[in-house]
Amino acid sequence: MKANFTMEMDNLLLDLDERGVSKDVQVAILKLPQRTLTRRLGYIRRKGGVSNIDYAEKTERNRQKVSYRKPEFDQKQEIKLRRCLMCLKDFPSFGEGNQICPKCKKTSAWLTGYG
Repeated sequence: MKANFTMEMDNLLLDLDERGVSKDVQVAILKLPQRTLTRRLGYIRRKGGVSNIDYAEKTERNRQKVSYRKPEFDQKQEIKLRRCLMCLKDFPSFGEGNQICPKCKKTSAWLTGYG
């Protein structure tokens, strides 16, 4: 689980570190693992202080929802009449790859792979 640091938490962490408070006490106060606090302190120092961290950008990035759905087609799908390769009857098809009609796809020959 990632810790969502706020400016107040970062200021408190810096204050505790500057006062020389032990890591165990920092862990007890902030209720986060020591490794997380050590890394965060290094991050704050690399950024040059709390004032240089953009908290709004980070929270906005965390709010973005990830979609695992298939992307929608950009082009409109054309329904075209095609001839079924099994029964040779015309049926409405949604694309070039759809060359067997729904009725033939339900047959045992198609389902077992002998179609």
